[in-house]
Amino acid sequence: MRSVQPARLGVPVSAGMSDETHVIPGNLHYGWTLILDYSDDWAHVNFLMVPVTGENTEGRVLYGELAHTLIPNKSFAEIHGSVKWDGCTNWSTRDDVMVHNCGLDDMKRLTEALQGAYKEAIILMGDKTWPDARPEE
Repeated sequence: MRSVQPARLGVPVSAGMSDETHVIPGNLHYGWTLILDYSDDWAHVNFLMVPVTGENTEGRVLYGELAHTLIPNKSFAEIHGSVKWDGCTNWSTRDDVMVHNCGLDDMKRLTEALQGAYKEAIILMGDKTWPDARPEE
């Protein structure tokens, strides 16, 4: 099991996120930016998945319906969930969201992002998780 914390990678996030917020930036190919919240006294990690909606001319990731901002805001999250200490996970979409995929590649990106949220959450919780919940290296 790695003991490495995910890098913040210099991505600003919207107000209201804790000091224990970790952002794993996406790109237009990957399709999702992950925002994970964890505190050492929790037995779970909450996550948000914010879709990447475009890139500007400098190749920087954009968010929002109109692809108008560089900052992943919690209100843009289409999927939210949590990963618990026992390896179980719960996730859902907002009531007004139907996740749209165009072909198998989009489905693969979605499942890769969900797997990424799980793996990073288990890393954040470290030894608080069941050994069976930890991904193999």
